[in-house]
Amino acid sequence: MGRMKAYEGDRAAVREEAEEAAHQPTHEERMSHMERVWEMCGTAANGYHCPSAVAEMLVKEAVSAFLDSRTALVLDEVAA
Repeated sequence: MGRMKAYEGDRAAVREEAEEAAHQPTHEERMSHMERVWEMCGTAANGYHCPSAVAEMLVKEAVSAFLDSRTALVLDEVAA
């Protein structure tokens, strides 16, 4: 599998887990789930030529997915 295809798979998995974390009911559960996401980022990044750069990109993806998902949930709650 090409590195770009592998990265896209890792990126999608990290985003999915971060979105799931955003849906956890309590702050503690969200942060606990995000700790697993950070571990996923590091583990996935170790398979690349420059792990630190890939880890940084995956963490940014995770943060973006978490914030987008959490913001949408909060806005839905406010609108209801």
